[in-house]
Amino acid sequence: MFDLDPAHAGVGINAYRLRTAQAKWDRLTSSDYAEIRTLPELIARLQQRYSLPHEQARRDVEIWAKDMLF
Repeated sequence: MFDLDPAHAGVGINAYRLRTAQAKWDRLTSSDYAEIRTLPELIARLQQRYSLPHEQARRDVEIWAKDMLF
């Protein structure tokens, strides 16, 4: 579900996973989380709120996504 390959860029994030993201990245606002629906959107918000380069935000999301697999 969390393949970060560009071909899967529209993969959605369900409510449970979004709540775990909210616990991990507290600089993202409630409004941010209300608007995030895909992994690329999450990566973009992390870049913005944490002033991260794209690759770092992507790696952070990739690690988080792998932890979400169960």
